[in-house]
Amino acid sequence: MLIKSVDDKSQIIKNLTQLLNHPKIFPSKKREIKFLIYKIKTGWDNEKKASYYIDTYYKDSKKVVVLHDLRIKYYDLSFQIDHLLIFRTDIVIFESKYFSSQLIYDWKNKSFNIRTKNGIKGIPNPLKQAERQALNLRKFLDKTGLKTFAPEDISFYVLVSPEVFLKTKMPEGIIKADQFIDKFKEEDEKIGFLDGIKRVKNYFTNSFEKISFLGNELKKFHEPLKFEDYLKMLNLSWLIKQ
Repeated sequence: MLIKSVDDKSQIIKNLTQLLNHPKIFPSKKREIKFLIYKIKTGWDNEKKASYYIDTYYKDSKKVVVLHDLRIKYYDLSFQIDHLLIFRTDIVIFESKYFSSQLIYDWKNKSFNIRTKNGIKGIPNPLKQAERQALNLRKFLDKTGLKTFAPEDISFYVLVSPEVFLKTKMPEGIIKADQFIDKFKEEDEKIGFLDGIKRVKNYFTNSFEKISFLGNELKKFHEPLKFEDYLKMLNLSWLIKQ
């Protein structure tokens, strides 16, 4: 069941685009704004593409709860999850990364790189990003008491574009977005006896009503980024007062 879709970023993009005509903003800052607009458009497009594949299987499911583009701030905790799937057996986090070129993994240095027109460029480890999201979600569930309604296990994966060329063998957890359902089935077939018993227990412990309640509670904590937030990022807070 789909509880939360990807947030619409069109108004924010429109507002930022209008800043490019502002007479009091220097050209260097306008270049920064253009790059930010590009990042927002790209990220939004990527999230929508990944959500399409997830929703194909789970949007109308009565066994899985789905939330996309979830941003939570709770006291000292602040984190964003691209795609969150709550099963009756466990919770799955997807970080979506749609690279338009080759993705390369350096097994020796345990680092990720992409090929650009200017050569090989290192990128932050997307698996570590997803892992941090999982850790923050667990802390959040503990602090709010929502842990009572959540399956115990939280796993994480990185979804990459179906078109991306994987130059080298990838670590476990990197999945092409159109193949994640096959990966899930493969992992289910490999599950051991004791883990199987645990999952069956979790399935009957966590009813669909229970995980639906959790999904709706998480949605209540969602705080989308506002135009004012982007102005602060750009050090243009003075525009808020106008």
